[in-house]
Amino acid sequence: MRKNESEVQELVNLHALQEWSSGNATLGLAENIQLLGPLLNELRALTDAGGRHTSVVQEFEEWSGRAEEVWRRREEAQRVEVVEGLGDGWKVEVAALIRKVMALARDADRLVEPAAGSSISTVVGGCRALVTGIMHELQLMRRIEVEVGEGETWFVEQQLQGMDAEAELAQGTGSGGMLWQEE
Repeated sequence: MRKNESEVQELVNLHALQEWSSGNATLGLAENIQLLGPLLNELRALTDAGGRHTSVVQEFEEWSGRAEEVWRRREEAQRVEVVEGLGDGWKVEVAALIRKVMALARDADRLVEPAAGSSISTVVGGCRALVTGIMHELQLMRRIEVEVGEGETWFVEQQLQGMDAEAELAQGTGSGGMLWQEE
């Protein structure tokens, strides 16, 4: 039974490679392999421990943990703190990675669709899914960082308005002051 399954899979894989090398394909076998090889290497390099994508994700996760801690302390009224942004270096790296992943997506899209059920189809589908997932993750992290920054700016403005109102009340010049002093 296993031998038959193995033989069937071998035939499916052979058929997929033949499709890649046939005249019907926009790219030949060599061109598809030349696209797929570097695509696999780039994806591995980005996602390995210490890879560029892995590094920006780790930095984001550490930052989001610090942000949650600041918000928790703020809610408990221990002290007023502000969440700092991730910094220009992180933003530049994410923008560069987005451009890189977009190029990888274009390469993945250029690959001829292999026969369904073949090993090469699984590899190509996995590459495309990984590229799409990385792109969504980078865009989401960037959007969250921007929204947190906007929220923190609003928080600081609210704190400053509260301090201004308290100062005006203390000096008797604000809306809480005496009417004859406001003229």
